[in-house]
Amino acid sequence: MSREIQTKFLTVDLATPVEFDLVAGEDKGIENNIEILAVYFKAVSNITETITVSRIGNGSTAVFTYLLNSDSLTTAQIAVYTPGEGKIFLKRGDTLRVAVTSATATGNGSIEIQYRESV
Repeated sequence: MSREIQTKFLTVDLATPVEFDLVAGEDKGIENNIEILAVYFKAVSNITETITVSRIGNGSTAVFTYLLNSDSLTTAQIAVYTPGEGKIFLKRGDTLRVAVTSATATGNGSIEIQYRESV
């Protein structure tokens, strides 16, 4: 198990809605539970869109979704989410989803999720 900070990165086309998932215990290179450290979104130019960060968990009887952050950009390029005082842990099978609307944006952007494996 590595406690080093790791990154999952994706370049996205903002002409269509985007959903970018990180799945604990299933994504390549992630063997265990993980701690989310930060989520970064950057567009190549100013946009007016909403960026949401959600945790989708697999409970014993149902799937549940928690909205962790929603950032409405208005002629801006960057959105950053950090858990702050409360840590966010994903168990094997849980998903962190970063979604970007596509109301008016064109061009490209990038999403970066920083995490590390937890015990």
